[in-house]
Amino acid sequence: HYLIFIGLFLTLLMAGCKKETEESIPDQPDLPPENAFVQDMGGFGNSAQRSEGNYNFAALNVGVWNTILYVNLAIPVAAWYKVREVEPVWDKNISAWKWTKEYNNNSGNYTAQLHGWIQSGEVQWRMYITKQGEYNDFLWYRGTSKLDGTSGSWRLFRDPVIDQPYIDITWNNELDSDHDDIKYVNSIPNDAGNGSYIQYGRIDTTGLDIFYDIYLKADNRLIEIDYSDATTAGSVRDNVFFGDENWHCWN
Repeated sequence: HYLIFIGLFLTLLMAGCKKETEESIPDQPDLPPENAFVQDMGGFGNSAQRSEGNYNFAALNVGVWNTILYVNLAIPVAAWYKVREVEPVWDKNISAWKWTKEYNNNSGNYTAQLHGWIQSGEVQWRMYITKQGEYNDFLWYRGTSKLDGTSGSWRLFRDPVIDQPYIDITWNNELDSDHDDIKYVNSIPNDAGNGSYIQYGRIDTTGLDIFYDIYLKADNRLIEIDYSDATTAGSVRDNVFFGDENWHCWN
């Protein structure tokens, strides 16, 4: 009977250790939607090669922000897409799930590591990027998101040479509809444009279903654009450029 008791004790002990080990790995958070970090606003400036003055004015202002987001942020944007190609693993040393992707392009060889973990009812995110021969594990952006992936925020840092805040992002995504929006805010310290932003949104409606709000902090100036994704018709309002509060349209 003593041997049977010892056998049962060891069996229960091993089962308890196994259960404890399994329970020590927290739930894996889902990645935010792809458009929670970057939105493709490039199509606006390419619509049917329009020649109307109102359209060209609107497209020019959207194009300025497109340059910032798609040229100056090429490396962190590429990393965002690359980590989505892999499955994460739990790393007990950093107490986080880790998405790791090695890749290369014309500018060099990179490793992107996205860390994610659930804390206080929301998901914490950190994106570290390494470029072979230049920098290692640079924290390029960090953020938080809701567990259901419907909203969140990011802070991007400029680059490994100028390690300071660059752009703050807030985003919303109604997963069961076509409504979503994202806002990019200049967060460069002591910059004249700090607080300037572009906000892009898609509204679940017919007609003018896309909007852009562009705010220029230095001039306290707001440019509003409503636009149809289907017909490319739209309107723009800017009391500084047009000298009135009216909407100026193109068909």
